[in-house]
Amino acid sequence: MATWLSRVGLCAAVAMPWLVCSANARAQEAPADAAATSSSPAGSRQRVAVLRFTQGEASAQAEAIDGALLRDLAAIAGIENPTVSPIDYAEIQLTVGCSDEGRQCLSSIAQMVQVDAVVVRKLSVVPDGATLTLVYLDATASDDPAHAEHVAAGEAGADALAGAVPSLVRRLFGIPEPVVAAAPEAQAPGAVASTQNTSAPPMPVDSAERGGSIGVLTWVALAVGAGALGAGVVLGLGAQSSFDEFKNTAVDDADDRTRAEQRFDDAESKGRLATVLIPAGAVVLALGATLLVLDLSDDGGGETELGLQPLSGGALLSLRGTVGP
Repeated sequence: MATWLSRVGLCAAVAMPWLVCSANARAQEAPADAAATSSSPAGSRQRVAVLRFTQGEASAQAEAIDGALLRDLAAIAGIENPTVSPIDYAEIQLTVGCSDEGRQCLSSIAQMVQVDAVVVRKLSVVPDGATLTLVYLDATASDDPAHAEHVAAGEAGADALAGAVPSLVRRLFGIPEPVVAAAPEAQAPGAVASTQNTSAPPMPVDSAERGGSIGVLTWVALAVGAGALGAGVVLGLGAQSSFDEFKNTAVDDADDRTRAEQRFDDAESKGRLATVLIPAGAVVLALGATLLVLDLSDDGGGETELGLQPLSGGALLSLRGTVGP
């Protein structure tokens, strides 16, 4: 218990000087901020703090991600010059006395660092991949914290996470992705414009059998969707159970602390997998249900087809169904 309390005291001693310096800096910059308020975006009128947590050996990747995050917070969300905490996010949580990303915990942190909103950047790097999570809470509003996460597989997954920051920032603040129009192809001099559609025809992936029978793709979509959804629910329940065990763990010495951290990591990993599997399984299951309705409504004069059409910068997945008279 003495070791645990001494760490809490150390965290408080480290955190408080930064808070005093941050408050003094904001007091000195207050006149300039007030003058710029009328012409700044809505996000820049708030006092926002960026809190960071890195798990694993990824100092270079974390630096690149932080640079991209500050750039895109200003360019996309209108949050310019936020306060970047030099204290690790986990140490701040320990000082406040919480260990989650719930509204109560983040509101307490925002109150402690004297800001209106917080943005949390969590980077977890393991040998077979990396995960970047962003969390945002506006403590002045009643909304729950917003989350956005990107998982990169492979040993070099962490190197590619900086490129995912713009999309994560848009998802975090509910900003739609920009629509980029495809550039028209250059036409040779003297060539006659053709009115014929020259786009590549959809490549058939699978076609359901006619006459009211259920196609193979339908069964596959239903099975995969149900399996992923069920696995996500099981992992979510397991994560909640592990987190309950973590909260009920008595911390009296270093061994108890290690056991508590292991239970917390187990709950966090299960929760992350459940967050990915549940929505993915629901989407695939909905696709299977749609295919099932189209298959059952086909009386022999219609056709159901799933098509893949290449486009500039990606591809278009389309589902088409026709019902005979």
